[in-house]
Amino acid sequence: MIELKHIDIGFAQKQCITDGSFCARDGQITVICGESGTGKSALLNLIAMLDQKNTCEYMYQGKLLKLSASEKERFRNQHMSYITQHALLFAHNTVLDNLKFYLRDDDADNRAEELLQMAGLIEERKKCVRLLSGGERQRISIARAFLKDAPIILLDEATASLDVENETLIQAALSRLIQHKTVLVIAHRMRTVSGADKVVVLADGVVAE
Repeated sequence: MIELKHIDIGFAQKQCITDGSFCARDGQITVICGESGTGKSALLNLIAMLDQKNTCEYMYQGKLLKLSASEKERFRNQHMSYITQHALLFAHNTVLDNLKFYLRDDDADNRAEELLQMAGLIEERKKCVRLLSGGERQRISIARAFLKDAPIILLDEATASLDVENETLIQAALSRLIQHKTVLVIAHRMRTVSGADKVVVLADGVVAE
């Protein structure tokens, strides 16, 4: 379980959240929603320990975490997969090569094929990444998250810019990825909210409901 207390988030001379708090439980999908500028992405970055300016009291599995910058990076690498709208990829390599880069064992080819199958990318495995659609690029990110198998999954509007067909494919891949994990999602579309165990609404500087 992740629990944040005394959350203070502000940017561009605007205070978005003051002394807020919320928790995300193991095995549940927690969706964060609210109008533009309410601090959704900033909150997710705070959860991911990527934010150096905003503050909170951070508890994980009931223990208060007070970590240095290097310890935060190590915790993030060990415990989290962060999927955003824009996947960072080697554009001139194939889909398969992009995934094999993260595989260092002798069975890399077979493992990469298996992960691409899970992400719905098996037919695109020999395509050059620069020729892929946004949805296909997103599915590579999901394949990498399958590989990492982290207990915490963070999704920052991962399907917001996609058409319905690609969104459906990605949602199917995500449904396999997030089983039995702690999942935090910034929502853009109502179909994302409808699958949540818990919805956190940000408004007027607080967790409104």
